[in-house]
Amino acid sequence: GVFQGKILVKKDAQQTDADDASRCVDFLFSVDPVRYADAIRRGEEYLLDMADPRTGGFPTYVPGHASDLDVTAGSVIALLPFWDKHTELLDHSVEYLLDEQSDDGTYPLAWTMSNTSVIGHVLDALRRAPGQPPEIAQRIARAAHDGVHYIHTAQNSDGGWGQQPGQSSDVLSTAHAIPPLSHHGIAHALNRGVTYLLSRQHPDGAFSSPPD
Repeated sequence: GVFQGKILVKKDAQQTDADDASRCVDFLFSVDPVRYADAIRRGEEYLLDMADPRTGGFPTYVPGHASDLDVTAGSVIALLPFWDKHTELLDHSVEYLLDEQSDDGTYPLAWTMSNTSVIGHVLDALRRAPGQPPEIAQRIARAAHDGVHYIHTAQNSDGGWGQQPGQSSDVLSTAHAIPPLSHHGIAHALNRGVTYLLSRQHPDGAFSSPPD
């Protein structure tokens, strides 16, 4: 896909969406926020136009549609550099992410079939959210504990993770599981996961995985 301001072109289709836009904004800001300031600003405006100001959720394609958890996490990450400008909205977004976690530490699936993908994305957004009051900070800590606990206990005997508990390990699900383990210092499970990934690399450097 090619990011063109508010447009993302994919093969024969042309459709804007907050999922791709948020990842592009985050990427451009990490590379050079000055050089790409105009594209970042337009991406920021696009995401704000998509947001539900009441709940802080972000839909995928059209303002007013149902919010998507994974897309909301990505939008929060993309808008982190502008938190002071959009504090009220993004604080609502944090609460939306917290409210959506299940008792087992997982989250509803939409864009992906992999639990570790959504957990990793949401926990990254929550971990980086600045200036939260004590009660929200405590909820974030609990969400991180529960999400990381799920990842830790869902690890397969070969060191990898499947999309769902009991499924065979795959590269993408394992790659998504590693950052939360790293951030929370779960060294043994982390090392086993990295070993699994290295064992799946092809001689040309590539990896194969079922799509998630």
